[in-house]
Amino acid sequence: MPYLKALPIVFAVALLALNIAGKCGELFAPSLVNEHPLILILLNANNVHLALTATSIPEFQYYIVGGLRRFVEDSVYFSFGRVFGELAIAWARTSLPGAVKVFAKFETWLTRAAPLVLSVYPSGPLWVLAGATKVPVKVFCGVTLIGIGFRLWLIRSIGGVLSSQVNTLLELVKEYQHMLMVPTTIIAILGLIPAVLPIIKLPQGLLKKTD
Repeated sequence: MPYLKALPIVFAVALLALNIAGKCGELFAPSLVNEHPLILILLNANNVHLALTATSIPEFQYYIVGGLRRFVEDSVYFSFGRVFGELAIAWARTSLPGAVKVFAKFETWLTRAAPLVLSVYPSGPLWVLAGATKVPVKVFCGVTLIGIGFRLWLIRSIGGVLSSQVNTLLELVKEYQHMLMVPTTIIAILGLIPAVLPIIKLPQGLLKKTD
């Protein structure tokens, strides 16, 4: 069916958008963390960015934007695994960092205790595996939302306790942001290339195997 052949392209575009947004967050973090912290966690809601913006973003916005950013990314990987099954796992093994170890360690346990495994070790490869092994959608949504909410609360709480240290660090970043752009640019570019190339090749590879 025509729409099924479009699915690899849809997932490739979604994965590209998430990865490029994440690398843009890393690249522009020295500037965004002080001037536009909400945009920073919209682009990349990793633990470091969430910790650095814990004291500068209103609580409601922090949880909504940070939570949605993480949930959308997790959902894309989970849906990709659910739709393409073994093909998604095969792609992840060669394209996602750490996927081989994750699959070897958790594949058996995922069928026995999915909520526990997904709570302890949330990651892109594990979400692909969860989707491919048909973990129920309600389990995925429940575990993911609770886990994200807890981690955001924990990071924000720690950021509040260490607010003086966080603010001091933000002042240093603001003072040296132009210098910091050099290493963040190098890191972002070096990380973007290996992340994007497998995704660009994804539609062609899946279409060949599904024909």
